[in-house]
This record gives sequence, C-alpha cells and structure tokens, in this order.
Amino acid sequence: MLKIKYIGQCGFIVTSEDNSLRIAFDPVLNDITDSSGNTIRCYPPVIPCEELNADYIFCSHDHIDHLAEETLLQVSKISPETKYIVPNGCKEILLNLGISEMQIITLSDLEEVTISSRLSVKAFSAAHPVHQLDKNGQDHNLCYAVKMDGKQLLHPGDTYKTERLMANIRSLGTIDLFFPPINGRDDKREAEGIIGNLFPEEACDIVNEADILNTIPTHFDMIKGNTEDPQRFIAAFRNKGCKGNYFIPSLDKEITLI
Repeated sequence: MLKIKYIGQCGFIVTSEDNSLRIAFDPVLNDITDSSGNTIRCYPPVIPCEELNADYIFCSHDHIDHLAEETLLQVSKISPETKYIVPNGCKEILLNLGISEMQIITLSDLEEVTISSRLSVKAFSAAHPVHQLDKNGQDHNLCYAVKMDGKQLLHPGDTYKTERLMANIRSLGTIDLFFPPINGRDDKREAEGIIGNLFPEEACDIVNEADILNTIPTHFDMIKGNTEDPQRFIAAFRNKGCKGNYFIPSLDKEITLI
C-alpha cells in the first residue's frame, strides 16, 4: 500500500505503508509571483517545507512550478539527507543552490537506476513541447517511471502526447498509477511563453492505449490563467470508456493505492 498526498500542480508526496520510505514529485512549497511581485498561485503552499520530509525528491524539469529553487534550497537546509533526482541538464541549478553533488542523482532519456531494493526509476524524454536536448546534449524534461514497494508510478511532469512517448509508456508494462497533466494548451498561453500540456481527452487516450490501472490528473488548479476543470477529465474518462480507476486529487484528502 502507498499513501498519496497532493500538494498542488504536479506535486505529490508518496509514502510507504510503514512510513519508512517517502518520495516527492515536483514539490512547490513557495510563492510564485509575476513581474510586478503579485502572486500567481491560486492558493498558498499547503504545507511548509519542514513537513515535506522526503527521502527522495524528483523534479521533472526546470520550470519554476516543477523545480522550485526556493523550496529545494529550504529543504536542503532542513533535511540534509534528502536526495534529488533531476534531468542531467538541471544538475547545475542544484549545485548553484549549494546542494552537494553527493545528494544529486541525474538521469537522461532511457536511463534506469536502482536506488534501493524498494525504489528504482526509469526516465524517458517528455515532449515539452518537443523531444529535444540542449546544445550540450543534455536532457531538461523527463518523465519518471518509479517502482516503489512493488508499485509502478508514472509521473510525466509536463508533456504532449507523441508516438515516442506512447512507445515508452507501453514498454513499461502495467502502470499502477499515472499522473497526467491535463491543463491543455492554446495560442494565447503559448504566445505568452506558457508551454502547454495534455488535454484531458489526450490523457484519457493514453490510459486506453497503455496498461494503466489508476489515474490521478494533475496540473489543473494552482497557477492563475493556467487551469482546467477536472470535470472535463471525468467526462472524457467516462465517454471514452477508460478502464481502471481515476481519483481527482484534493489538497486535504489522502489517496490510498492498494
């Protein structure tokens, strides 16, 4: 059994049944402001950094609503034993925060690492908006397939649906829990430099095209002007006859994955 706590955007804390192993995906526990200093969060951080208590933190890519430097800096001071799993192109960001190289695990496309007998991860490229490396050949946007206590979790961060993505997802076999971002995309946001995501309908297509048992939609409620109604996901899930279960995450309710 795993316990799943939603902390906003694509952020989740996943804890083992006996509380002896705890990981976090894309935690953002600080304010985010616009150029005028006004908050663009729809609600404040749901917990302080002191309560994260993660053994491992996964950051999918280097956008401020996924790799939150202020959060990571605070956590590194509070929990010096925490380790960070990031794309290889993001390592320099953590080093500049003063996080020790010994605490950083970097991954690239199709790389797999066994962290312990209870935790392993395979990474593959996320299309954000396309699959690409930087000029130095480094990945900056990764999906993570994490095996934790016998359960496989797929956290894609931000991504579009591509054939390359689907081939990698199908290669994983059974996925116990999928966290798709569902806030979609449009010309207005892209003109403002806001790269989009899956539409709710595309997330449901992925569920139907892969072996996915449970789905928790993400990235729909935290940033002003970049939200989506999760009811649209529910409607698509039902209309497309998706198999398995879905859970709409709530900031005040823990989800149990059995």
